[in-house]
Amino acid sequence: MTNLTRNGYSLIIPYFNEGKTISITLQEYIYELEKLSINYEIIIVDDGSYLQAKDFIKKTIDNLLIIEHSINKGYGSAINTGIKNSKFENIIITDSDNTYPAEKIVEMIKSYERFPCMVVASREGKNANIPLLRRPAKYLLRMLACYLCSYRIRDLNSGFRIFKKEFYQKYVNLMPNRFSMTSTLTILAVMHNYDIYYIKSDYRKRKGNSKINPIKDTAKFLSLVLKLVILTDGMRVFFPLSLLMILSSIFILMLRLIGFTLGGATSVILFCSGIQILCFGALCKCINYRNGKGR
Repeated sequence: MTNLTRNGYSLIIPYFNEGKTISITLQEYIYELEKLSINYEIIIVDDGSYLQAKDFIKKTIDNLLIIEHSINKGYGSAINTGIKNSKFENIIITDSDNTYPAEKIVEMIKSYERFPCMVVASREGKNANIPLLRRPAKYLLRMLACYLCSYRIRDLNSGFRIFKKEFYQKYVNLMPNRFSMTSTLTILAVMHNYDIYYIKSDYRKRKGNSKINPIKDTAKFLSLVLKLVILTDGMRVFFPLSLLMILSSIFILMLRLIGFTLGGATSVILFCSGIQILCFGALCKCINYRNGKGR
């Protein structure tokens, strides 16, 4: 048995009005965890639900702790509460709506013990039942994150993953209170050279309505990706933008030289703006290196 195994695992399940699915989820994960000779605890964080989690868990379960928020604080806040109250150094998070098959947890833990890093259940394949309405936005955000991070991110915001408590605590001040917390974990891991190991997983169709707003939360995810990349390596954002402006100014100038009547001031403004943005990027890069974040 490895040191990681002896240290144990804390499974944290945020809950908000999922009802009876929490009982099904709990049974599945306990069944799979019992296959492994490990120490573990399960922490359910009820995030201000009117359908309280404790009402759907009828029997006494060893190593189970239910924590209740008096008001709804958000998914990220529920995860944070669970981590603060966990007793083990290895954190597992999953959803309470029974969308992530528990059977993958055995493979994930075995992979985590071989390669201590962040292990993520990547929702891929024909059995990944992600709503069609959300797929285009998820794909574009993932591609943007891949470009900005220079890393192939297979699943940006999977809610089923294993990571070290120490890693989370190091960046806890950057963790949001809402759904973008898992995306934050992914981007911070990539930008700080923390290995991510992906395991292909199915994703069941969710029962009930999703709490994610496709337009509002997509905008928040976009803002989050840009913010985290700028904090880590601002040139990845500012350099392409400055290059686009400088090349546009040169293109307009060339059009004027061959006879098109375009405003000369536009070319100058674009060129100067491009230089200014490039300087912002260079300043961010200097600050990143100063803080030890340069790669």
